[in-house]
Amino acid sequence: MKWYWWVLIIIIAIIAIVLFLGSAGTIDITKEKDKPKETRLNKAEIAEKHKKLLKYLIEERKRIYKIRQRVYKIVYFGVRLVFIGLWATGNIILYFRLGITELGDLLDYNTAFLIVLFAVIFLFFGKLSTLSEWKSAFEKRLELWIFQKYVGLPELIEGNTNELQKLEKNSTY
Repeated sequence: MKWYWWVLIIIIAIIAIVLFLGSAGTIDITKEKDKPKETRLNKAEIAEKHKKLLKYLIEERKRIYKIRQRVYKIVYFGVRLVFIGLWATGNIILYFRLGITELGDLLDYNTAFLIVLFAVIFLFFGKLSTLSEWKSAFEKRLELWIFQKYVGLPELIEGNTNELQKLEKNSTY
């Protein structure tokens, strides 16, 4: 009669092992039952967190946009300063190398230079409106170089501001 008990214990152990392996080890018999945490947020809290995030994004993007605009203005001013420097250097060369001492002669040489410059522009670009297109393309390229990944920043700021206004309009506080 003693061997029946051993058979019963072995059968129960085999059933327990099969159940444990069948559940792929997900059953933990030593684990205490956790109390349910109340981490679910209601819609008002979610909307409030979204508003805070949008306000932070708008302020951060405005700050970045101001910095990039300042850099763009400085660089564009530098480019214009270089062109003015080239013009001044040309006038200094005219004064010291060629001996142009009268203002009227200096203005005549500058006028001649502008006529030659317009002729070259006409040969390269075709007409002066194409030159203004080239200038605007140069400004865009300079802006892309300065703004890099922040090219569409004003549109992002405007979109976030519109979304924040919609959220504030729809909130019922």
